[in-house]
Amino acid sequence: MLLFWIFINAPVILKLQWKAAVENNAENLDQNLEDLLDEKHSPMEFSTDLMQYCLKTKGPYHKCFTVHGERSFGSLFGWLLWLEKSIIFLLSDPSLLYICFYIVVSIIGLFYSPIIYSFHLLDIVNRFPMLQNVIVSVTGNFMQLSLTFFLMLILLYIFTMIGFTFLREDWWSPLVD
Repeated sequence: MLLFWIFINAPVILKLQWKAAVENNAENLDQNLEDLLDEKHSPMEFSTDLMQYCLKTKGPYHKCFTVHGERSFGSLFGWLLWLEKSIIFLLSDPSLLYICFYIVVSIIGLFYSPIIYSFHLLDIVNRFPMLQNVIVSVTGNFMQLSLTFFLMLILLYIFTMIGFTFLREDWWSPLVD
């Protein structure tokens, strides 16, 4: 299931994440490296600094990484740099983390106790937006809800003391020693 998800969704996630990273780094342009980038015609000619700069500000889908219609990073360093960033982008994706959590809970349930499988029922919160709104409303008003619960405990204590004081004979049973 995880491999299928990665096979289907990873290219889309990587494109979006790389695009967002390039947009975040667009204002960090270095004119000297831009001029040097214009002089180079192939990623094979890139220095390590130029490779890092180009990946950071242009992204792996830029024309500077295209050689004869195919993407090429020119060196093992460039490929490893691209691979490292891509793995970080994938591991920071919430849906991948959710699927990994789902699998870990399944494995724990398999080897430890079948009761652990009950955590899979929390998937219903992920599937229904109305339940997500309930979670947000409960966590957003936590202090009000906790004070309301505390007030309920106080009223329950008062009611118990009144009942114990005035209705003691109704709670007594001759069968109890």
